[in-house]
Amino acid sequence: MLVEEHMSRGILEHISDVGEFDATPGTGIAIQLDVEDAVGVIHQAEELVEVVEDQL
Repeated sequence: MLVEEHMSRGILEHISDVGEFDATPGTGIAIQLDVEDAVGVIHQAEELVEVVEDQL
């Protein structure tokens, strides 16, 4: 998933909770990586601005 930086920690923690990554061995991992640039996501970026502009 590609998500807005300010929302990323909460999303990562929710994924961990739902997937029970810390509670159940062998369920997988989720990681967070910074993305400097991306193409092909302009439509999503335009919608995301509306969702997060109040949080910034």
